Amino acid sequence: MYVLLSDSFRLELKALVRKWEEDKVIAITNPLTISKPKVDSVYAKKKQILFVGRLTNQKGLNFLLPIWEEFTKCNQMNWGGII
Repeated sequence: MYVLLSDSFRLELKALVRKWEEDKVIAITNPLTISKPKVDSVYAKKKQILFVGRLTNQKGLNFLLPIWEEFTKCNQMNWGGII
């Protein structure tokens, strides 16, 4: 018995297996289908910068705030920051 993650692997498996038995091959497909986002929806998203980490000097947060201030002066777009 062979279990594949996709039907697209059948040809590869067939080339590797000497005695091919179609009834002994099962493909488990992904039950989730994700549609591609519309191009317009990508541009409609908010522009945000996200800081993730411990709030310690080791992470350099003390550099982030002055850089953020300069960034917002130079950029006229509506950017948001999340700490």
